[in-house]
Amino acid sequence: MRKRILIALMFSMICISSYAQKISVDQADSLYTFLDTVDIASDYENTLIQAKKALFYFKSQQDSCKISKLSRKLSRAYEANGMIDSALQVILWSKPHAYACSYRERAFNFIVTSGVYLNLEEFEYVVQISNDFERDWPESAPDSLIYEVPMNKAISLVYLGRTDEAKTIFKEMYYSYVERNKVEQQIDGLNNLGALYGMLGELDSAAYFLEKAAKLCVDIQCKDQYEFLQNLSTLASEMNDSKKAILYIDSALGIARRTNNLAVETELLREIAMANKRDGNNDVAWDFLVEHANLQDTLFSTEIAKALARYREAHENEQKERKIHELEVDKLESDLRESKLRQSRNLYVVLGVVIFILAIALWSRLRYTSRTKKVIEKEKERSEQLLLNILPHEVAQELKEKGESEAKDFENVTVLFSDFQHFTQTAEKLSAKALVQEINTCFKAFDEIMQKYGIEKIKTIGDAYMAAGGLNTPRTAEPVDVVKAGIEMQQFMHQRKSDKEKVGEPFFEMRVGIHTGPVVAGIVGVKKFQYDIWGDT
Repeated sequence: MRKRILIALMFSMICISSYAQKISVDQADSLYTFLDTVDIASDYENTLIQAKKALFYFKSQQDSCKISKLSRKLSRAYEANGMIDSALQVILWSKPHAYACSYRERAFNFIVTSGVYLNLEEFEYVVQISNDFERDWPESAPDSLIYEVPMNKAISLVYLGRTDEAKTIFKEMYYSYVERNKVEQQIDGLNNLGALYGMLGELDSAAYFLEKAAKLCVDIQCKDQYEFLQNLSTLASEMNDSKKAILYIDSALGIARRTNNLAVETELLREIAMANKRDGNNDVAWDFLVEHANLQDTLFSTEIAKALARYREAHENEQKERKIHELEVDKLESDLRESKLRQSRNLYVVLGVVIFILAIALWSRLRYTSRTKKVIEKEKERSEQLLLNILPHEVAQELKEKGESEAKDFENVTVLFSDFQHFTQTAEKLSAKALVQEINTCFKAFDEIMQKYGIEKIKTIGDAYMAAGGLNTPRTAEPVDVVKAGIEMQQFMHQRKSDKEKVGEPFFEMRVGIHTGPVVAGIVGVKKFQYDIWGDT
């Protein structure tokens, strides 16, 4: 801990001093006024440099209050963008200035510091500094201190397994919010209590607090409505009340659609499909699953569209540069002829000068054109490589040459399809981050296996993985290669299961199906296209 703090302080001094650019008093005051009102976390790129310039100026003036306030804003901005080490560096560097300014500024510095250490998972340290500060906690402390300090302490206690202490703090905080009529903080308090009771397995109590939080959230139209409903749906599923689970997730889906939050909508479509499947509504579940797959493809196709746009732009720029160069050469030649006619008396002298000047101009222009062409070719190679990562080589080549690709019939293609057994039940035991990491680990391994055996990956939908052998010309994979790939996938999953069992973590088990027969393969869509296969196989 001490080593982390020392390194952070040293690095912070270097970072702030690197902005030793002189600015006037008026410029510094103008920057301070601007940064005092702007949300740096939402406008991070445009305001970070100005904030550091202002900090350097006020440091040279020994204005501790302004240094402390700007440092808090910078630390919050770093934290909001996931740069936790930078957030720690800035807030620790500004600590002496906060203490020199006022008790109130000292309190705000402490709030940000405890939040950063919480993000760094230094739970014991958060509890320790919280206890130290509470001893001289005055009644005039700012409201944010009353709320955030015990909140950070209680969350740390939960991670340390001291749930009874955490429960007491959460309840005291909630009743304090009620007395002060702080509705948003009441919602946070109820949500924390619901989450804690859910962790302890007291589902009825968890449902009571979460429902109460959701009602308050709806009443004030808070931004986290769908999250509360999603949590209630998960809780209802754990309580085997599938109809209530479907009702909650359907309400959350409506909010996501109204706010045009495509990422959340994609996640909720899958959840409502699984909830309907558990309730026996297979047709409804299928419809939602199809909608989920289509929306997911839309999100993933964005990068493909961008790659094609970059490729086309690079190609057009190359043609424009070539045409401009040709016109410039024509113009230079015309000027040369006119110069010869006008300067007949001093033909040789003038001609030599003109040729020399033109040679320099042409040489410079050719150098510029050469550099530009290299840049365009590099961007073109990047775009082509991205296409080859997404499409088979023949399809990508046809798309580049014609701008489109025709569907093709294949008589003997071996299709592999896999998914995870009991995916929903296993996924519910994992956090969102751990779930995505586990699926990504498995699919990366599958991708390497496909590449090893020359098999074309078609697509992934949720926990499902599809690939096909025999689509390339000449053929790079036979049916036996696909079977070997399937066996190697199962070997990987068995090893993964063994590793997970040793450490007591949830694991996935995989099912694989393989069949050989005729298929049709091609690209569907125009802007957001996808390479896919169809057929009874």
